[in-house]
Amino acid sequence: MRITKLILEGENYKRTLNFSNGLNIIEGDFMSGKSLVLELIKFCLGGKQEKINKESHIELFDHCDLIYLEIVNFDQMYTIKRFLKKDLHSVYLYICEFSNIMKYFPKKYSDIEFCEFLYKLLDINELSLIKHKAHSKEKIIEKISFRDIFRYIYISQHEFGTNNFLGSLDYFKKNKNLKTCEVLLGLTDLNNESINKQIIEIENNMNNNSKKIEGFKLHIEDSNLNEEELEIEL
Repeated sequence: MRITKLILEGENYKRTLNFSNGLNIIEGDFMSGKSLVLELIKFCLGGKQEKINKESHIELFDHCDLIYLEIVNFDQMYTIKRFLKKDLHSVYLYICEFSNIMKYFPKKYSDIEFCEFLYKLLDINELSLIKHKAHSKEKIIEKISFRDIFRYIYISQHEFGTNNFLGSLDYFKKNKNLKTCEVLLGLTDLNNESINKQIIEIENNMNNNSKKIEGFKLHIEDSNLNEEELEIEL
């Protein structure tokens, strides 16, 4: 996948940043918006709008309403559209280049659904972590999202040289780091993934059945049922 254009639009405003086929270097003065370019790309690829600081980018929010990202995957062009001030959890996708979007209707995704679409587009195996549900013996499956992978592609300059590199202090991120590395390095085993999911289902069913049995035993004790009455009740 290659990024070809980033477009910012407002009622009386439009700016287009074109990317070349080779290496692109973004340069500029301090506070000129270099990091903002990367944040907007991340936003278009399914990132959360809340990460773009409104106070630091007043001009952006004063003049812009829409962000477009034109990408090419093999020979197919796509244009991603996101609203900056409303409908913040939706991503709109046109299967065409930006100059032709007026001819087509976009497909609407939630930000989570769009991450799943990118997995399929880039032929990345969608993997998950096994976690214990809070205050419970039950286990749940948490997906490794495209956003988790993007944290390795775009690393904030403020993380370098800190002990919070790659969100290592964030409980919800650090547990995904090892699994994300496995995805990026192609070290995952899909057969194991399928088996692990089946094991979780069986273990959760066993735990639920154990709870039912314990509840039934308590019911018997509280009811003082004798063996004959128990057979009738059963």
